Amino acid sequence: MRQTIMFHFQAYVILLAMAFVVGNSIRLPLPFRTFHVRVENSLAGGKILNVHCKSGDNDLGLHRLRPNNHQEFAFKMNYLGTTLFWCTLTQGNRYASFEVFKPDSEFFYDKCGGGDTCAWRAQEDGIYLLRTDQNKWNIMYTWATN
Repeated sequence: MRQTIMFHFQAYVILLAMAFVVGNSIRLPLPFRTFHVRVENSLAGGKILNVHCKSGDNDLGLHRLRPNNHQEFAFKMNYLGTTLFWCTLTQGNRYASFEVFKPDSEFFYDKCGGGDTCAWRAQEDGIYLLRTDQNKWNIMYTWATN
C-alpha cells in the first residue's frame, strides 16, 4: 500500500514537472505563471481616465490616471485556471466596461498575443488592446455614453 502511494506521488510530481516545461515552452496560461494587465490613458486634451478593475476575488479600487500614465497589476491564475479580471473605464460621460483578462485560448493567444501582459489603451475613439506578438494596437470597444 505504501509503495502504491509513493508511486502515485512520484507520478504526480513528474507530470507536474512536465506540465511546467511544456507550459513554458508553448506559453499556456498555467497557474505558476505571473500575468500583467496594463491600462494606459492616451486621451487627448489632458483628460483624466478613471479605471476600476476587479476579479471575483479582488477589487483593485478606483484609480485616476493622468494623460500618458498607466495602471498595471500582476497576478497568478487560480489553480482551476478560471481567473477573470474586468475593468470599467470612465471619462466624463463616456464609459466602457469589459474583460481585460480571461484564460481562454481565443482571448489569450488571438487577441493579447500570448505574452504575459495584456495592455489596454484608452483613446478618443475607443479602447485598444495590444497584440504583443504583432506589436499592433487593435480597437476592441467604442465608448458608450451615460
